[in-house]
Amino acid sequence: GSFPIVTGVPKAVGSQVEEGQVVVEVAGRPILAVAGGVPVYRDLRPGSAGKDVAQLQAALTRLGIEGAESDGVFGPGTKAALVAWYQRIGYPVSLTSIDAGAQLTTASTTLSAARARLAQAQSALAVVSRSKPRSVVLQADAALTAANNAVEQAKLQGKQSVDEAVAATAKAQAELSSAEAAGPDGAVVTAKANVTAAKAGETRARQAADVAVAAAEDSVAVAQASYDETVAPSDTTAERQAVTDAVAAVADAEGAFKALDLVTGPMVPATELVVFDRLPARVDAVTAAVGTKADGALVSLSVDSLVIESLLTSAVKPLVQPGSTVRIDDELSGLNYAGTVATVAGTVSKPKDDQGGQTGYLARITTDAPIDSKLLGTNVRVTISGESSNGEVLVVPLAAVFAQADGSYQLSRLVGGEEERIVVETGLAAGGFVSVTKATPSLSPGDLVVVGR
Repeated sequence: GSFPIVTGVPKAVGSQVEEGQVVVEVAGRPILAVAGGVPVYRDLRPGSAGKDVAQLQAALTRLGIEGAESDGVFGPGTKAALVAWYQRIGYPVSLTSIDAGAQLTTASTTLSAARARLAQAQSALAVVSRSKPRSVVLQADAALTAANNAVEQAKLQGKQSVDEAVAATAKAQAELSSAEAAGPDGAVVTAKANVTAAKAGETRARQAADVAVAAAEDSVAVAQASYDETVAPSDTTAERQAVTDAVAAVADAEGAFKALDLVTGPMVPATELVVFDRLPARVDAVTAAVGTKADGALVSLSVDSLVIESLLTSAVKPLVQPGSTVRIDDELSGLNYAGTVATVAGTVSKPKDDQGGQTGYLARITTDAPIDSKLLGTNVRVTISGESSNGEVLVVPLAAVFAQADGSYQLSRLVGGEEERIVVETGLAAGGFVSVTKATPSLSPGDLVVVGR
């Protein structure tokens, strides 16, 4: 099978890896360090929920990136914070899919279009529902009044015309009667013709009056309808239905966008996270090299704090106790630290490569402040402060005391030319002498002891 290739090794041996930093780069993608107690076992995607998501959110907050939720649910705030984190370290954030951005853009466009259609429908409903201006109502009322007046005028004019025609007919009848009484045939014929003409005029007058009144009444009907339409509430059924449909379309578009947005966008692949119990961590070894396969261990890190180790000679060992005050100085960097002796080994340790073959009792020293990682593997000056006694003590030369295999200390006392072994317990040392707190058999001031063994 094939392996991805190492494309970056930003950390050297002895350097520190802080939270949020790149440990190693594989195939152009970063492997990032976060602190926590939940191992990486899945990709962290929008919509994911769990302790691992809460762990990521806490790390983002510690990195000073605002906005991430803290409820263990991968929401929009976490997505935004994730983008900011990757921008800070100089990498593009991973996406749930190649076309995730295009999908969201399409959904957003659909939602915007639905909202625009809703605004148009609401505007149309507002126009239809709006009351008519008072001037329009007054115009319609005036038109209806004028139409009613026109009917009355048509009736009056029609009656007058008919009355005139009836009077003409009566006159023609009277003239006919006079002509018939006089007897001339010609006058009678003329009078009869006039009567016929007068009656025809009367008929035309009545017909004209009826037509004029009917036309005026039709105008009244039109004016009445116009007035009724002007003052009546508008029928908004169609416009209201259009608004209802538009609201439903917006709700559907919003639901589709939110559902898509919930599960798409920025995410963290499981291959891009490494979790430590605590950070910073120290780089102990780098086996990866740019251009090689990312196979096996690439970088070895430890999260223990740096400690100072010092080998004590058998003569000094009794003088150093856990809790003793220590000062550490590095002459090259100028760094110095205060600390205390944590432990002192009871047996002799084998020498390390950097100790020049020396043997001794290994003392571990912890410092009050974290030690700069650049001091890893270097030699520093260790000064262990002595203590003072509260009064006079029995002392012997430091060179007279020697250690035994069982961890005890002895010295040789010279009595009558013979050496006598004495088991001693030692205390404080200074100026080449060490105090004796207990001796078996007893030791007295003035006794001769053997030195230089």
